[in-house]
Amino acid sequence: MKALWIVREIDNLECSSYKLSTIALSYELVHSYSEDAIDLSRNDIKDGLRLAKPDLSEQSVRVIAGQIYRFSHEIKKGDFVITPIRGKDTALLGSIVGDYTFDPKYAANFRPDLPRGYKAHTRRIKWSKKVSLFEFSGAFQRMLSHSQQTVFKPKESARNRLEEFLEVLQSNS
Repeated sequence: MKALWIVREIDNLECSSYKLSTIALSYELVHSYSEDAIDLSRNDIKDGLRLAKPDLSEQSVRVIAGQIYRFSHEIKKGDFVITPIRGKDTALLGSIVGDYTFDPKYAANFRPDLPRGYKAHTRRIKWSKKVSLFEFSGAFQRMLSHSQQTVFKPKESARNRLEEFLEVLQSNS
């Protein structure tokens, strides 16, 4: 069964990922753990984070490792994604069409505005539309705005959230 994921992204989303048909984890995550995660367990990712960033709290290690693990292992082709655009009342809606990849040349190839050496955890995505967040119910909007996670599946009434997402996706707005 297809799942709905919320994936928050880096700034400047509209002029980067939308055109590139790519979704990438945020700047902070990439710099905290810039290795290919596909063959790593969640504990391996935690160990790598502790080595790379010894100043991170255990809670931060758990949170970041979980986000990288979900992005690299749990999201599947065909799953739906909503990505709120930072600082705007809009979001991108799409579906995953590619496997997880780690792109050590992401900035050089796609985002010259990012620091040199920027590496990214990426997935190919087919963006379907950009919508106003006001097309979603108040409960859906609160779920998007109140979570601090970068990569997550809606837990409360997940089936209802997926149905609402599909209604907005298929609407003529």
